Amino acid sequence: QVDFDGNFSHSEWVAVNYSANNHLEIEAVYCDQANGSILVRCSNPTSDKGVFNLIDASGRLITTYSPGGVSSNWNGSIPSQRLQAGSYILRFDLEGKSAFKKFVIQ
Repeated sequence: QVDFDGNFSHSEWVAVNYSANNHLEIEAVYCDQANGSILVRCSNPTSDKGVFNLIDASGRLITTYSPGGVSSNWNGSIPSQRLQAGSYILRFDLEGKSAFKKFVIQ
């Protein structure tokens, strides 16, 4: 901006705090085809009820699972039928936030 008359103004500074610990993350997905389950490790900032959705490559919902209370670091098993070879997405929804993890079964 060019100031021709010697007057100027400015707005106040605003700081935004961001905490990296305040996010949802699916850290790992392992398929246990022998037992028909998906082993999941995830981290989240709260201890509340979350919902897992398993979606195939075409966008079709395969299964939904609510594990009950989810602690800040959750290791658990999601029951599922034997999955065919292909690409899948696991979505975890909690308190208006979502985390996604793509995995492939060969």
